[in-house]
Amino acid sequence: MKKFTETLPTLTALIHREVLMMYLTALTESINAALFARREKGQVPIYFISKVLQGAELNYPALEKLILALVHAARRLRRYFQAHTVAVLTNFSIKQALTKPEKSGRVAKWAIKLGEHDIVFQTRDDSNKETPKDFLIEVPPEDIRNEVERKTDTKLEETKLSC
Repeated sequence: MKKFTETLPTLTALIHREVLMMYLTALTESINAALFARREKGQVPIYFISKVLQGAELNYPALEKLILALVHAARRLRRYFQAHTVAVLTNFSIKQALTKPEKSGRVAKWAIKLGEHDIVFQTRDDSNKETPKDFLIEVPPEDIRNEVERKTDTKLEETKLSC
């Protein structure tokens, strides 16, 4: 038992003005966010947040689920976001989705909420050994496939209607 508990990650206190790293995942029925600090030993976990999606949230596209995960984390970890720069490591274009003018109403609201924080977006390097194993996959491949199929079906329907 002692050997098992020694291998468990322990949460760590922050250092003033330290840049924190956040990993996001969006699964079919839940979203997750993990906050880490980079130390000499590697990445150290600070906080983990999870939320079960309900109702319409279940039908959000993968990118919007990731943005929702960030909004949820910013809400729950407000003090961390106010006192530190948070680097969101992602392979999705979250920053572009939040800044483009034709964004949907809910994404616009989320952009306003997130705008008060010092958030930077960086490309993930999944080959990096420091990336936490639970966050290697941001969005399950089947969710991306379903989303692409849904967009293709919508475009086909629009083409048929315009003819």
